[in-house]
Amino acid sequence: VYLFAPGAPVVLVGTHKDQLSALQLNQAYKILNEKVLLKVPSIDSLTKTPTGEYCFFISNVSFGSPPEHDGSIKILRKTIEHLAVNQKHVHEKAPIEWLRVRDRLAEIEKTKGDQRLSLTQLFEIAKESGLGLVKGVSLELEVSAMLQKFHDVGQVVWYNKEKLRDLVVLNP
Repeated sequence: VYLFAPGAPVVLVGTHKDQLSALQLNQAYKILNEKVLLKVPSIDSLTKTPTGEYCFFISNVSFGSPPEHDGSIKILRKTIEHLAVNQKHVHEKAPIEWLRVRDRLAEIEKTKGDQRLSLTQLFEIAKESGLGLVKGVSLELEVSAMLQKFHDVGQVVWYNKEKLRDLVVLNP
């Protein structure tokens, strides 16, 4: 994350809280703080819990109760929703043609089960979706910009490098 998405929020989640006593949970927090988190290059990107801890411990099992029986999953969900809504790219506008392409990619993945496409296939989808019609902007340039944005927000994996350019991964 530090290398490919510097500044991106990181949520550390510990599971099986239901199997720990209060003492063991406190020890887990202590070990995390002393042994692990001191070695993290950018602790600023780690998201704190409402109580100021760096790890959300959740219960996976809830003997007859809903998963939120101790509130830990509910707090985690609210934290993730808050982080997502406050990401810069969430509020950026995208051309409707780009959204049509994304919808087609999702449809292809769902109906055909394809996990990847060639760049040639993507160009065809882009043309069918209305890309390449802006005067002075080539289809190649517009598709590259779109794929880079989709890559940046985690919708696809695509690298604009000579040996990797032809592969678009749909389900990163």
